[in-house]
Amino acid sequence: CGIWVSFVVAALSVAFCAVGGLFLAGNVQHPPWYKYTTTPGHPEAVLPDIDAVMHRAWAGVVNDPGTDFGLAFEDVSFDADEYWVSPSTNEHSAMNLRGWLIRADAEASVGVTNEALMREQHPELSFDLAEGAVSPSRGLVAIHGAGVDRREILRHLPLWLANGFSVLMIDCRDHGVSDGTGRGPSYGLRERHDAAAAVKYASESLGWDDIVLFGTSQGGASVLLASSMMGLSAEAKGEEPLVDCVIAENPFAEKRGLWLDAINRILRGDRFGSRNLAEHNLSMWLIQKLGPIIPSWLLDSAVDIALWKIGYGWKPADALDTVDHMPHIRSPVLLLHGTDDTVVPPGHSQLLYDAATGARVKFLEWYEDARHGLLVTHDPIEYHKDIST
Repeated sequence: CGIWVSFVVAALSVAFCAVGGLFLAGNVQHPPWYKYTTTPGHPEAVLPDIDAVMHRAWAGVVNDPGTDFGLAFEDVSFDADEYWVSPSTNEHSAMNLRGWLIRADAEASVGVTNEALMREQHPELSFDLAEGAVSPSRGLVAIHGAGVDRREILRHLPLWLANGFSVLMIDCRDHGVSDGTGRGPSYGLRERHDAAAAVKYASESLGWDDIVLFGTSQGGASVLLASSMMGLSAEAKGEEPLVDCVIAENPFAEKRGLWLDAINRILRGDRFGSRNLAEHNLSMWLIQKLGPIIPSWLLDSAVDIALWKIGYGWKPADALDTVDHMPHIRSPVLLLHGTDDTVVPPGHSQLLYDAATGARVKFLEWYEDARHGLLVTHDPIEYHKDIST
């Protein structure tokens, strides 16, 4: 009888682990704020609605460069490195990544360029670059965070443009109106390739030879991974890397610790970013209620299943953790992080900074009491000084 009881307990534990892992993976792949158009690539596809929490966090800057700032901008598209049968054409082709190009020297209105317009709107900032001294070959590629889209970068636009950078901001695959199948974020697995494709497009099609690669949150981790990947490739060919500088805002160093910390925050009922997920999501509420009876080994196993379901392997080396790839980055690295970040704890940036042993130069800047992804609105003057450096 005792043997059967032990067997039943073990079987239930395994089943609970499997179900819990799939449940967790579902929430990691499709967080509560994730929305994706049902008609990717369709000529009439539009960016999804922004929920109320994001609308407040992004200070209402949720439309497009023209509507929000009066800027001139262009729609652009280019190929990703993944092929599919497009549902709109039924043809086998490369997935398309879509975004906006905002040229610093483009005319926003009669006699006023995008750069000049942004300087006019921010008289409190001082600039090292003389007004109008904009190089058409100088630009910034911007990568958004998990589950959102290019509009997350809109709040950053004034500072980049006023500093003379043209900006290419894209939707990663399975986000916004870029092609995909609704798989959700992959935490750098696919997004690093999207960042690399955007850099290639900027270099070959836009003629940029002074490129800054910028990302926030998942985008921050993705640009670091992309910079490492492109740097190794260039080194093997005896070429200079295409990226002249990489800037990562609140990036994560490794996923296991990130997700376990998030789960434990939810179990305690603590704030996660700008929201208490348990108040808005039934599955998160259930996790919180079951928390006291869930042993830590089950949580560890659930994270393993989540990694596998997203597309990572079972071996530790398959986790593609950003911190392991930092030594391969040769470009200058700037890391930015808020001390009140409850989504990606500040310690992640410290780990990344310490691991960036191959960077030509590296910086780590802290923003006191700033929350996740809100650094540019928390202290725009300090942010301007950091990116100018």
